[in-house]
Amino acid sequence: MKTSYRAAIAFALLAGFPVLVLIICTALVLVELIALRNFTRAPAFAIWWGVVSIPLIGTLLFGLFRVERPYLGRVPEVPVSPEDQPRLWALVRELSVVAADRAPDALYLVPTVGAAVTADTRLLGLRVKGRRLYVGAPLLAGLDEDQLRAVLTHELAHYGNHDTRLAGITHRGAASMRLTLERLAGGSPYQRGVAGALTFYAKLYSRVSGAVSRRQELAADELAGRLVGGWTTASALREVNAVDRGWEVFLDQYVLLGWRTRHLPEHLSDGFFAFLADEARQLELDEVRRSPRQEHSPQDTHPPMAVRIAALEAMPPVPGRSSTPRPAWEILDNVRETLDTAMETALTGKALSRGRLAWPALVELGSRAQAVDDSLAILGSACMVHGGNGTIGTVLDVLDAGHRSALAGDDDEYDEYPESEADSVRTQLSTVVGVALADAGVAHWELSWAGPALFVVDEPYLDDLWPAIESAVSDEPDTARLRALLGRAGVPDGYRPSVTPSVQ
Repeated sequence: MKTSYRAAIAFALLAGFPVLVLIICTALVLVELIALRNFTRAPAFAIWWGVVSIPLIGTLLFGLFRVERPYLGRVPEVPVSPEDQPRLWALVRELSVVAADRAPDALYLVPTVGAAVTADTRLLGLRVKGRRLYVGAPLLAGLDEDQLRAVLTHELAHYGNHDTRLAGITHRGAASMRLTLERLAGGSPYQRGVAGALTFYAKLYSRVSGAVSRRQELAADELAGRLVGGWTTASALREVNAVDRGWEVFLDQYVLLGWRTRHLPEHLSDGFFAFLADEARQLELDEVRRSPRQEHSPQDTHPPMAVRIAALEAMPPVPGRSSTPRPAWEILDNVRETLDTAMETALTGKALSRGRLAWPALVELGSRAQAVDDSLAILGSACMVHGGNGTIGTVLDVLDAGHRSALAGDDDEYDEYPESEADSVRTQLSTVVGVALADAGVAHWELSWAGPALFVVDEPYLDDLWPAIESAVSDEPDTARLRALLGRAGVPDGYRPSVTPSVQ
C-alpha cells in the first residue's frame, strides 16, 4: 500500500472520529426525545436515560472540541535568531536547499535529546503559515558536525516530503481520541461501554497512522543517507541513542544531586561535557550504540532502530566527507551560555531560583545530605533498641550489646545467610561513621563522572577505619577500636548528624 494511500485512509479515519461522535450523540438525544414524548407511559425510563446520556454526551463533545484546539504539549524552548547563532542558521539554510523547498521560519533549542520539525497550517494542511525546527541542546553537546548534519537533514526532509502538512491536526486528533477514551473509561458503566466500542476505532486509526509515520521516517532516512552518507546517518542514530541514555543518567544522578539542599549546578553544560568525556561512561554508552532498542509495536511512529540502521549502512558511501569532523557544539557562538540556557529550560521556574554551586561543591553537599538522611534512619533504629538520644555512641552500644540484627533491617534472608546481615550492618555503620568523619574534616566526597561520588578518608584514619568497622560488626563485636579512631578525629560519642555540619 503506498504511503499516500495510507495517509488518505488515516486522515479519513481522523475525519470520521467527529462524525462517529456526532452519530452517537444524535442517537442518544433522539432516544431521549422519544422517551420524553412518551413520558406519561414510561417516566422512569425517560429520567434514567437523561441521567445516563447527558454526562456521556458531554464527555464525547469535550473530545470532539479537543480536536479543534491547538496542541499544548510542547516542551520548553529557547528561540534562536540568525543574529544569535549565524553559523547554525547557515547550516540549516544550506541543508534546506537540498532537503526541503525552503528553510524553517524559526529555530528553537530544547532541553531534550532529539530534533523535530512542525508546521503551522490552515485549511487542513493546504496552506502553511510557518515552520519551526527544534534541536535538542544535549545533541549539540554529544554529536559531531557530520552527525548533526544527518539529524538536521532527516528532519528537514519531512518538509521536502510534505510530511508536516497534516501532522498538527493528526496529532491533535490522536490526542483527542486518547483523552475521550480516558474520560469515558473513568466514568459510569455506560460510559465504559461506549469506550469499549470506540477503542477498536482508535486502535485502527493508530495502526494506520503509525504505518504512515514509519514510512515517512524511512523516506527521511533515505534522503539523509543520500546527502550526508548512510554510515554517517546510521552513526547519528546510534549516537542519539547514546546521548539520550547519557542525558537521562546525568539528570538523575548529577543534576538533581543537590535537590535536598536546594542547590543546582552552576553550569549544566560543563558537567554534561565532562560526563560524556569520561572513559568509563564512554564504555557504557558504547554498549548502547552497539545494541539499539528492539521493542516495536504496530502503533509506533518510528520503525525499529535496528531496521533503520541496517538500511542506512547498506547504502553506498558519500565521497568527500570529512574523516575527522569537529564537535557539533563548535558551530555555536557563546557555547556555554547557549547550552546552559537551553538545558535549564527543563527545570521549573521555582527550581531555577535555587542556589548555584560548582560541580565539586554540589557533589560534596548533595552526597552529605543523602548520607545524613540515611544516618538519621539508622540512629532511629538504634534508639528503638537501646533508647537514648540517637547518637553515634548509641549505635556502637547496640553493637556491643550483641544486637547487630537491629541495625540490619527486616529480611528473612538473614536467618539463612548471616553474612548478608553482617554486610547490611557494615554498610549502615559505614554511612554513620562516614558522615561523622566528613563533619570532623578528615573525609569528603569527591566528584566522579564514572559513577557515584567517591568517599575519600584522609590518612592516618584510612588505614584503621575498615579494620575498626569489621571488628565492630563481627559475630563477637568490639567497638573499642572504632571509638578510639572517632575520638582521635574529634567525634564525640554524642555526635548526631544534622543538616549543617555539627563537628568542626
